[in-house]
Amino acid sequence: DYPLSVFLFNSDDSVVFEGTLEEGINNLDLTDLDNNSLYSISIEGYDFIKDDYILTIYSEFDFSTIKEDFVEPDYTYTENLVTDTVYSFSVDIADLGCCATSIDITLLNNLDEIIITQNFTEYDDLDFSFTELTPNKEYTVELAINYVINDYGEISVLSIPVDFTTLEEQLSPFVEISNMNNNNVDLTFDLLTNDNDATDVVYTIELIDPYDSLIYSSIVSSTDISIDVSGISGNYYLSIKASYSLNSIDYEDIELTSHNIYTSVLSNFFVIPTLSIVNTDLPLTSYDDYADYIFTFLNQESTEFSIECESPVDCSELVTNELYSFIPFEVTDFVHAYNDLTSISYSYTSTELNIVVGRQYTLQDMQSIDQEVEIILNLIITESMTDYEKIEAIHNYVVNNTVYDEVCYDNSLTCDNDHTAIGVFVDGYAVCEGYAHAIDIMLRAIQIPTFKLSSDTHQWNAVYYDGGWYHLDATWDDPVSTNGQNTLSDTYFLIDDTQLFIEDSSGSHVYSTIFIDFME
Repeated sequence: DYPLSVFLFNSDDSVVFEGTLEEGINNLDLTDLDNNSLYSISIEGYDFIKDDYILTIYSEFDFSTIKEDFVEPDYTYTENLVTDTVYSFSVDIADLGCCATSIDITLLNNLDEIIITQNFTEYDDLDFSFTELTPNKEYTVELAINYVINDYGEISVLSIPVDFTTLEEQLSPFVEISNMNNNNVDLTFDLLTNDNDATDVVYTIELIDPYDSLIYSSIVSSTDISIDVSGISGNYYLSIKASYSLNSIDYEDIELTSHNIYTSVLSNFFVIPTLSIVNTDLPLTSYDDYADYIFTFLNQESTEFSIECESPVDCSELVTNELYSFIPFEVTDFVHAYNDLTSISYSYTSTELNIVVGRQYTLQDMQSIDQEVEIILNLIITESMTDYEKIEAIHNYVVNNTVYDEVCYDNSLTCDNDHTAIGVFVDGYAVCEGYAHAIDIMLRAIQIPTFKLSSDTHQWNAVYYDGGWYHLDATWDDPVSTNGQNTLSDTYFLIDDTQLFIEDSSGSHVYSTIFIDFME
């Protein structure tokens, strides 16, 4: 009986509009309102309670009108980039009425879940970029431009939804390094490259020192890489970089992989004519290559390693057949004294040989010796010396600062460090093996090629000098005197085979020539 009524009040609480509401949706057009003014709407009617009609206000709503000549902000939305993982865009806001207060940027996934929301109060040159998106997936960007419409601080929002879909996954270039070998003269490795979805790809190899200084750079032109590193001293690292285009973006010098290179005198930094560093990841297919495999593993400081055999090679023959079982004990003389094996054990089948070797030097031993050697070399070697003078200085130091341990020679139970370089550098007493090890360590430290020579009863050194290999026996140049005085001789200093056997006819210097056929 009493329909609902609607009233519009101005700021003075005067009724400026009155109307009757019908059941259902009512569309009201309130005209001739004042700009920049406060109003309120009231919905009123009657409740029938205990046989009486009670005037009731069902709803009230306050609002304010906009300023006169109000200009709503406008915008321009520009999509700049869509890739598999990146979406970027820019928004240019035209705010002639100077009413915009902030802009909200929200990214939602296809489930309308909010991924990120950002609010900006400065909106000049708005450039946005969403990264780490999922390829081939739908997203929505919601822009909300917030602005004030009058003097009462009432906020209105301009909402702008934009849908986009990322592209299929685009793969960047890929590289892989394999078969790396560094002998301090040549750095060699195989480089596998794959452009994937990138275009205009240029790969670059760089060598960088510990101070981040570039010491070598070259554009990759082949898959078999060989770099002359003989002029590089100290450690460095290898960096493979690429410049390319992907998803309409240009990338410059992106590092794809890196590898630390440790320049070490433990490595075989010179070429031995009869032995080679080989790829031990490949199966052994020739008995003639077995020595190279052992040489490679020992140079790598490996204490446990495995060799896979393929026909016609039977791994068990390498252990049980005397034609091959002696090889590790011959080859050990060619590696750094630290890597010299003292024992060897095997487990094997016809297709696999597993080897465990023992060494005389612990890590602490090597660190102690290296410290002593550095001090000694700085005392006895200068850069102005010739190689001959450097070799002579090392030979003389070992002879003058070591006493041959006759007690150890007569009774092996009394030997302490006599068979190692510790005997020379720490104790001052050694036998021939200790002398040879000390010479080996010091010559390698100054990059002079050397290895050890062994007979059935003795050990000494071979040294590369002036284009050839010569004998150097510091033990026999330090003869035991009857009066206890130290004696320095150069009888066995850089002599050839002919002179060696003229000086010694006892057979103590008769060595196996299987791997040493290049000495004269």
